[in-house]
Amino acid sequence: MRPAQTGLASETSWGRRGKLTNALLGLSASCEATGQRGGLCALADQAVVQTGWSMAFMDTTAHQVLELIQAPKAP
Repeated sequence: MRPAQTGLASETSWGRRGKLTNALLGLSASCEATGQRGGLCALADQAVVQTGWSMAFMDTTAHQVLELIQAPKAP
């Protein structure tokens, strides 16, 4: 039998949420340990204190991370 479409979508959503949360928590901790504050560090710090992550919030946050990663580095 195939899983119900809503169940599959829900599992995918929770899996993405966990991966994004873990990545941002790790980034936030790393930034704190090294004293970094701007760019990705600021985004991670803001994101990890949010509660009730919606799909829209996760999508926006993931896109912001990708944009910051791809941005040219300042000297």
